Amino acid sequence: MVCGAGSPDDKPTCWTRPITRGGLRYPREYVGALGWDWRDDDQAELYIEAAPYSLLERRRRAPLPEQSWRELLAWLRDKALGLVRLARLEPRVVGACCPFCDFVLPTGQLLDGLVEHIAGAHPGVRLRGVTLADPPVLSTDRGEFPLRSAERFD
Repeated sequence: MVCGAGSPDDKPTCWTRPITRGGLRYPREYVGALGWDWRDDDQAELYIEAAPYSLLERRRRAPLPEQSWRELLAWLRDKALGLVRLARLEPRVVGACCPFCDFVLPTGQLLDGLVEHIAGAHPGVRLRGVTLADPPVLSTDRGEFPLRSAERFD
């Protein structure tokens, strides 16, 4: 679940309470959340949930008007759609880049393929070792080279 928090400059139009800093370094008020349930077909079903505690805490006798609920849900929906757009922009890793040229070792291939490529395409480079870390590091006579991921946006 991802929280929806309003700021003094970005809040639902019905928000009448001051938005203060509280425990965070910047002013925020909890408005609601974006949640999801995984379906059997590996698809996520998204939903938004409004919980404007600051607006509700003084309304024990009079409920929040229906128009305010519509505005809260519209604001949360807009924020949720923004997050979905950002998620679609996330790159997909397609491989590991050679530190000396444009060669990309495809994802799922053993690092041996990159070592063989370097030996064949870059005979002046002496490979001294490979450290399996996150990311893997190639040690050569020219220095240490953490492997970069090649990414593609679909």
